[in-house]
Amino acid sequence: MFRYSKTWLNQISKEPINHNELYDMIYDAGFEYGGIEKYEDDEIVEIEVKANRPDVLCQYGVLREYYAYKKWKCPKPIADLELINGKAEDLGLTVKVNQDLCKRMILLKIENVDNNKSTPDYIKTMLEKYKINSINSIVDIGNYLMLEMGQPFHIYDYDKLTNKNIIVDYSNNKTFKTLDNSEINLLNDTIMIKDNNIDICVAGIIGGKSAEVDKNTKNIIIESACFNDILIRRSAKKLKTPTLSSYRFERGIDPHNCLLGAKLVAGKIKELCGGNIVSKYYDSNPDIDLTRIEVSPKRINSILGMNIETNKMVEMLEQYYFRIIDKKEDKLIIEVPHFRLDIKIEEDIIEELARIYGYKNIPATLPNLTCEVNINEEYENMKRARNLYVGLGFYECINYGFIPSDSMEKLGIDVNSKHYSDIMLQNPLSNKYQLMRPVIFNGLVDSLTYNISKKTENLQLFEIGRVFYRDKGTDTGYNEYNSISCLINGIKTNKGFGMNNDIYYDYYDIANYLKLLMNSFGQKCDVIEKEIPFLTSECSGVIVVNDEEIGFIGKLKNDIILKYENGKLVTSDIFILELNLDKLNCSKNMIQRYKHYPSIERVYNLLVNNNCLYANYKKDIAEIDKRIYKINITDVYQGKGVPSDKKSILLKIEYNDKSRTLTAEEVTTIENHILDMLKQKYDIELKL
Repeated sequence: MFRYSKTWLNQISKEPINHNELYDMIYDAGFEYGGIEKYEDDEIVEIEVKANRPDVLCQYGVLREYYAYKKWKCPKPIADLELINGKAEDLGLTVKVNQDLCKRMILLKIENVDNNKSTPDYIKTMLEKYKINSINSIVDIGNYLMLEMGQPFHIYDYDKLTNKNIIVDYSNNKTFKTLDNSEINLLNDTIMIKDNNIDICVAGIIGGKSAEVDKNTKNIIIESACFNDILIRRSAKKLKTPTLSSYRFERGIDPHNCLLGAKLVAGKIKELCGGNIVSKYYDSNPDIDLTRIEVSPKRINSILGMNIETNKMVEMLEQYYFRIIDKKEDKLIIEVPHFRLDIKIEEDIIEELARIYGYKNIPATLPNLTCEVNINEEYENMKRARNLYVGLGFYECINYGFIPSDSMEKLGIDVNSKHYSDIMLQNPLSNKYQLMRPVIFNGLVDSLTYNISKKTENLQLFEIGRVFYRDKGTDTGYNEYNSISCLINGIKTNKGFGMNNDIYYDYYDIANYLKLLMNSFGQKCDVIEKEIPFLTSECSGVIVVNDEEIGFIGKLKNDIILKYENGKLVTSDIFILELNLDKLNCSKNMIQRYKHYPSIERVYNLLVNNNCLYANYKKDIAEIDKRIYKINITDVYQGKGVPSDKKSILLKIEYNDKSRTLTAEEVTTIENHILDMLKQKYDIELKL
């Protein structure tokens, strides 16, 4: 928060100030009113100045805004000194300034000052109102003029500069002793002012003991500079050394103000402490151009949604100290006042015109926008899967993406497995949340066992989230994708109403949930028998879409369940499925027209080897002819009348043509091709 003095404003103003009107101006200009602290002869008003308006952080800044609001010509501080821009040698110094760290530096010398004179009461009283301690006359004058015109200063005892070689650059030292005798640890990017290798000041923040001005000081160097605001802000925060100077420097200092500020300080010191001002000063960068911006009145009106005449725009800008360099109907070239560091592009000018015009005077209108909506397929996939399983009665779980560090060992996953992960967090919450998960179902089993321990049983759970794995093909060596996992356990249907026993979830239920998921995405998948470390060998398979493995399905091993907390409370089988959701595409969910013509169904009793996978020969059957509409197993038998190494399968095939009714002869031709392929490729034959 910034504080200004009513009495001080009245003293520097040439016109009477209506302070109630000033409050309204502060509010309309976008500054927040903080409150008033009352003194016997004065009132100190507190306002919040936004970070982009450092020009208001002084008495003249507030006065300048008020005068513009009133359309008056604002008075400027005048330094009645005739000095010449010389060289550092004229001051008995050598100077080297890093322009990236300091945009401009003014150094001015005064000889034979008397610092034993007491600070005038009006300066001391005003500093007290701003909670600034009085140090000595020279330092107090610098602080007073900083409050008045917004330019921070630092003053050095010339005779304490051992080498007389001023350098503005990064420090080579690690610690620095400040004016208050405290020692701070310096950062690599802290801007320092040095006398050769001796640090004499943390630039823009706080001075040091080595060149401190005291009662015995006779010759002084006044520094008025503009430092890199980003580095000042970073250093002040990390060093935990906020000061009135850093508060201004980190928001930006007007480099055009440096010379005027140095002259004002020098003049005031000469007036109060005597001394001789050296006629030449040092200026590291005297040629700083003002910002010029080209704007389009038509575009201004388009963005503001108004119809302000060009002449009115010019009038408003000139009222607030902008200068019109070139004026045409279709463009204006505007010179920005040197103290407005926040005005850099055309949009800044538009914003400023809106502020001057008055936000409350701009009519509220709805924007006429045309928006192009791009569907986020990743989000749509998750939404579709979530809606499906919630509709089927599942509960959604949300677990951490981190699992216990020993999870791979617990699940029996070795380093060669596709599901293995060793991606550990460097700073985990605990060992329980250390490994970035390669599978989701681990968290679902935890949720299941916890709920069973609380007497909540017979659950259908699912979770959608990210899983993580190593990928040498990426810049980071890691990758991730969206995965969905489902878990079912317990009783599906309780006994009663003609059923003598409870019906438990089994593999066919989890397989059906997989089928429903694939149908909702309009895609087909195959389940191919394959051993998975954490699934039982007789009920374990991988999910294949377009010849690519995207997940797994099966029954969780009982010995693995027992490794979970409360795992011994699980009394029935746990069935899980998990797949890569990013491999599914909801845009492929096409609605197919139902068959127009009657189908022909035929059932075949096949003798199939025990090690022959249904998914394989089903796929080959479907590829024989496009008129094969559906393929389903209706029964499986093993026992009397069937060889021990085979099983009897009833396979029903439905034939249909979209354009006409098939004949029996056409179906017989197709089925002959099917039976020949089965015999030759899989040694499958009809059971007689």
